[in-house]
Amino acid sequence: MSTPTASSSRITAFPVLSTDGTSIVAQRSGEGPPLVVIHGIAGDATRWTTVRSRLSAKYTLFAMDRRGRGASGDSSAYSIAREAEDVMALVDAIGEDVFLLGHSFGGVVALEASSRLVTREGSPRPKKLVVYEPFVPPAPVAEASPLMREYLALAETGDREVLVLRFLREIVQMSDAEIGRLRSHSSWPARVAAAPTIAREMAAIERHRFDPTPLVVSGLPIRMLLGQDSPTFLREASTRLASMLPASQIVELLQQKHIAMDTAPELFVREVSSFFEA
Repeated sequence: MSTPTASSSRITAFPVLSTDGTSIVAQRSGEGPPLVVIHGIAGDATRWTTVRSRLSAKYTLFAMDRRGRGASGDSSAYSIAREAEDVMALVDAIGEDVFLLGHSFGGVVALEASSRLVTREGSPRPKKLVVYEPFVPPAPVAEASPLMREYLALAETGDREVLVLRFLREIVQMSDAEIGRLRSHSSWPARVAAAPTIAREMAAIERHRFDPTPLVVSGLPIRMLLGQDSPTFLREASTRLASMLPASQIVELLQQKHIAMDTAPELFVREVSSFFEA
C-alpha cells in the first residue's frame, strides 16, 4: 500500500449543480484515476474517514455529500432518480470515466446512476462498480409500511438521535457494541444531523423498482461486497441482485458485517482496489 503524500491527503471542496439546480458537494483528495464514493443512509462524506487515506493514495477520491446533508443542498421533492442525477452531474464535472463505489443506500444510488450512465455515448461513464450490501427490494410496495410510518413520525417530531439509533438497531441490526463504535466515530454528529433524511430514503427504497436491463446489456463489471455475518435480509438482497446481473461477482468479507470500512479497513480497501485494478 502506498504511503499517502501531503498532496494526496489534502481535501478540497468540489461543488457541482445537479439537474434540478441543487448544489452537490464532494470532498476531493488524492491522485490517480477518479473514484466516486457514495455513502449510505444517515451519513455524509465523513463516513469514509477510516479509509480515505488508503483510497486517496491510489485514486483521486470524490467523496459525495448526498443531498440533504453535509455541504450539499436539498430540494422539497425527493426521489432515488434525483440522487442518481446528482451522481451523474458529479461524473460529468469530473470529465472522464470513473470508478464508482456505493455503500448500503449509496449502493442503490450507484446502481441507478450507473444504469443511466452506461446508456450515454460520448459522455463520461463508469469503468467498474463496487456496491457493498445495497438493499434492492424484491418488489415495490404501494404505501409505506407501519415501521416506515413510525420513522416518518419521528422525523416530524425532531427526535433525531432516537431515529438514528432505531434505524441502526432495527434495520441494520447492529449490536450495542457496534453502535457504540459508531457513536465514537467522527461521523456521528453528521449522522444525527442527517436523521430527517432516513425516513424519506427508507420510504423511497420500499417504492423502488430496479431495472437491471441497462447494466446487463452494457456488461459493466460489478463487484458486490457482502459481510459474512451481515443480516439475512441484506445477504438475500445481494444474492438476488447478483442473479439479475450476469457480469457481477459476490465477494464475501469474512467475519464482517455492514461496516467493514470501519471494522476491517485494510480488507475493505484491498477488495475494492483489487477489482478496480484487475
